[in-house]
Amino acid sequence: MRLAIASSLLVASTAFAQDAKRAEDLFEKGRRAMNAGNYALACPMLEESQRLDPGGGTLLNLALCHEKSGKLVLGKREYEESLVRARADRRKDREKVAAEAIARLVARIPRVGLLVHETAGDLVVRVDGTEIPRPEWSSVALDPGMHAIEASASGRVTWQASIVLNESQVTTFDIPPLAVVAPEPSPLPPPPPSPLPPPPPPDVHVGSRVPIVGPPEKKHWLFWPMVATSGAMLGTSAVTGILALVEKGNADSVCNASRGYCINSKGLESIDRARTYAWISTITLGVGVAAAAVALFLPNQKVGVGVIAGPNLVGLSWHAPLP
Repeated sequence: MRLAIASSLLVASTAFAQDAKRAEDLFEKGRRAMNAGNYALACPMLEESQRLDPGGGTLLNLALCHEKSGKLVLGKREYEESLVRARADRRKDREKVAAEAIARLVARIPRVGLLVHETAGDLVVRVDGTEIPRPEWSSVALDPGMHAIEASASGRVTWQASIVLNESQVTTFDIPPLAVVAPEPSPLPPPPPSPLPPPPPPDVHVGSRVPIVGPPEKKHWLFWPMVATSGAMLGTSAVTGILALVEKGNADSVCNASRGYCINSKGLESIDRARTYAWISTITLGVGVAAAAVALFLPNQKVGVGVIAGPNLVGLSWHAPLP
C-alpha cells in the first residue's frame, strides 16, 4: 500500500516537473516574442504557460501582452487578478505594477451607454456575439475599434447595428423599439361554387340554328325531278331511235327508195313506223337535254339545324327555305 502511494506521488511529481519545465520554456519564448512586438505569437504562449504552471509573474506578463495587442478590457481584467495575487503573495513590486496598469487602462478603455427603448421583457442585447447583462447596459467597456450590436426578443424583428470606438471615448448608443414580426397571412378561402343554370322549359328549342354537319348547301327541290325527267327522255329517245333504225331496215328490204315504191303494204307500214319512231326520238332527245340543262343551272338552297331539348327528348330540327 505504501509502495503504491509512493509510486503515485512519484508519477505526479514527475508530471508536475515536466509541466513546470514546459511552462518555463513557453514563458521565455513568449517574453522574447512580446519584446519583439509579435503579440499574436507571444500571447498564446504566455496563456499556455499560465495554464500549465499558474504564477503571478506569468499572469502579469500575459496582461501586459494583451494590453499591447489592443485587448484593453481583457488586459485590465488580468491586471486585476494579478493585483489580487500580488497582495496575497505580499509582492509589493507586482502590486504596484498591476495597480498602475489598471489606472492606465481605466483611462484608455472606451465606454458606451446603451439607451434601450424596447420594452420587451425578454430583450437580449449582444455586443460582438456576447450577451451583455442588463445591469451593465448603462456603461459597457469595450476595446477600441468596430463592434457589432444586436438586440432581439420573441415576436420582434432582430435589430443589428455597428459602432466604432476610439480610446478613452465615452458615448451613448440608442437601441430603438424593435419591429413586430408580421403574422403569416392566412390562406384565402376557396371561391364559392358557381350557381347552376336553371333547367330549360320542357319541349322548347335551346340555342340557335347551326350549319349542318356535312355539305353546307342542299340541291334545289326541282333538281332531282329534272334529272329524272332528263333520264327518262333520253332513255326514250335512245329506244325509239333504235326502233326507227329497225323499221327502216325492214322497209329497205321490201321497198326501193330511189324509185319510191314498195312490193307490198308491209313495207309502207315499216316506213310509217320508222318515221314515227324517229320523230319521237328527236322530241324526247330535246326534252331530255333541256331537263338536264335546267337541273345543272338550278341554284342550291341553304340548310340549317336547331337543337331540340326537353325533359324526355333530345333531337335536331331540319330547316330549309320553301320553294
